[in-house]
Amino acid sequence: MDKTIHLRFIPQGKKLQVTIPLKMNFQNIEIDEEVEIECQNDNTIASLLERIKYEIKLLIHNKMTESEKELKIVDDDIEIYLKRTRKQGYKIIPTDLTLSVITAQNLEKTKMLIFDKEYAVVMNSPKIKKISLQPVLYANFLANLDKFEGSYINYYQCEFKWYRSKDKIEWEELTDKVPYKIKSEDVGYFLKLTCKPFSNRKIEGPSVETISEEVVLEYPLIPNCPFELRHSYTKTKLSGLSFRVVSYNTLSSRYTFKDDKYSYCPKEFLSIDYRKQVILKELIGYNADIICLQEIDEDAYANFFKPSLANEGYVTKFYRRGNYRKEGLMSAVTKSRYKLLSYEQIVFSQALKNNAIFSNLYKVVSTDKVFMRKFGMQSSSMLLLTLKCKTKRIILVANVHLSHLPQYKDLRLIHCFLVIRYLNHMKEKLEDRFKNFKINIILCGDFNSSPDSSALDFLKKNGIRSEDYIIAGCHQLNLEHLLKLKSACGFPKYTSFTPDFKGCIDYIFIENEHADVEQIVPFHEDILEDYLGIPNRFYPSDHLALVADISFKN
Repeated sequence: MDKTIHLRFIPQGKKLQVTIPLKMNFQNIEIDEEVEIECQNDNTIASLLERIKYEIKLLIHNKMTESEKELKIVDDDIEIYLKRTRKQGYKIIPTDLTLSVITAQNLEKTKMLIFDKEYAVVMNSPKIKKISLQPVLYANFLANLDKFEGSYINYYQCEFKWYRSKDKIEWEELTDKVPYKIKSEDVGYFLKLTCKPFSNRKIEGPSVETISEEVVLEYPLIPNCPFELRHSYTKTKLSGLSFRVVSYNTLSSRYTFKDDKYSYCPKEFLSIDYRKQVILKELIGYNADIICLQEIDEDAYANFFKPSLANEGYVTKFYRRGNYRKEGLMSAVTKSRYKLLSYEQIVFSQALKNNAIFSNLYKVVSTDKVFMRKFGMQSSSMLLLTLKCKTKRIILVANVHLSHLPQYKDLRLIHCFLVIRYLNHMKEKLEDRFKNFKINIILCGDFNSSPDSSALDFLKKNGIRSEDYIIAGCHQLNLEHLLKLKSACGFPKYTSFTPDFKGCIDYIFIENEHADVEQIVPFHEDILEDYLGIPNRFYPSDHLALVADISFKN
C-alpha cells in the first residue's frame, strides 16, 4: 500500500478530504486499510489529528477479539504528528495552526508520523473514484472507458495499460493505447485496464484497475429485422418538392445498464456496439432527406454516426442535451439537396432567462421560485437547422427532446411554447432576409407527451384548455400560438414500447397550410406486440422511427 497521505481541497463547502493508507501492527493486530476523512479547511491541525486517532482506535477495536476488547486504547498509545524536514533534523508543526495555512504551503518537505511509520503528504493529487469498461465487449470494436470519474485528474496525462486473461489470474500485457481496438484473437479473454492518474501539475495519484464483466465476444450477425419491411416503402429517393423525414429516439447507452429497466433484453443486444450497427442499417434503408435523432451518445456520434452518415452523403450536427449530458440531439440532411445556412442549440432553462424574445414570460414565471428551480434543472433542448433548398425555400428543422418525468407536464407545455415562439421569431427574421423565398417549419422529436396531453393540445389546437392553465406564483398562464401544425404520422398506437410504457410520444409536425403528407411508412404494430418490450435483437431502441414522405404545396 502507498505510503502517502493525500489532501484534496473540495471547493463546495470549503472542505478538505484526507486519505490515509494505514498499514500498521498494534499489539499483534494487523491493520491494512484506507481511511478517508472529511473536515473543514479552517479546522486546526489538532482537530484533524484527534479525528485520525479516533479512526485508528475504531479500526483496532473492530479487529479485536472479545477478550482483547477489554484492553482500552488511550490517545497516548497512538503517536501522531506533522513535521517539516530541515537540513538538520526536523520541526514539529504547531497543532494550533489551521489546515488552510498548511495546505497553502509547499508540502514537499511535510511528513506525518503515525506510530513508527512516516508518510509523505501531498496536496490535490488526482484520485479516480469510478472506472469501468463497457458491459459488453466485441472483437474488432473499441474497448473504452464506460465510466471515468475523479478529482484533480488530467485525462491526457494519465498512463494506461491493457491486459488480457483467461482466468483473471495470469495477465498478458497488450498495449498502452486508449481506446483499444479489440482483436479477433481476444475472443474468450477478460480485459483489464490499469490507470495511473496525473494532475495538471503532473502530481501522481494512486493507480486503479478495472476488469471487464464478461469475456470478449464475437460480434453477432444482424438478423432480418422488422424495419426491413418498412424499407419496402422507402426504396427510392424523393425529389422536387417532396422529401422524406425520419425522427427517432435511439436510446442512449447512458440509460441501458443504469438499472433493471431493460433486463428483458440480453446484454449483447443492449450494447451500443451492437445497436448502433442496427440503427445505421435501419436509417440508411429509409433513404431520408432529413433525419432527427434523440439520445445519441456523444462518442457514438463522433466515432461512428458522423463518419458513417458522411459516407452516405449527409452533413450532420450534434449538441449535448442541455450542453452537459454526454448524449444529445443529432440532425442530418442530404448535402445534395440542401445547403446548411446555420445551426444552433436552444437549452430552454437558459433561453427563458437570457433570450429577449422570452422576456415577458420570464417576468411572470420568475416570481415563482419553486417553478424556476424545477425549470432550471431541466436539460430539455432543441437543435435547430436552417436549410436552403434549390426550390426557393428555406426550411427550419427543429429537433426536440423534452423531459420524460410524469410530474413535469407543465414544464413540457412551457417548453413547447418556447419552441413555437422561437420558431416564429426565426421565421420572421428569415422572411426579412430572404424576400423571394418561402419559409417552412418541420418540428420533430421525442416530446414525451401523449396525444391527449396539454403539450400536444397546445401544438395541435393553438392553445390549451382552461383546466390546463399553468399556475406560476399568483399568475395563471394561458398559452397560445398562430402556427397551424399537424402531425405528419398521425397518432400511432405506439412510438415507444417497453414493459413499463407503451404509447405514442414521438411526432413529426408540419405546417398544414404549406405541406402535405404523401406517405406514412407503416409501423407494423402487430409484429411489435409479439414482444414483451424493445429493444431486443431485432429492434435497436425502445422507440420506433417515425418516417413520413412530405411535399410542399406550390
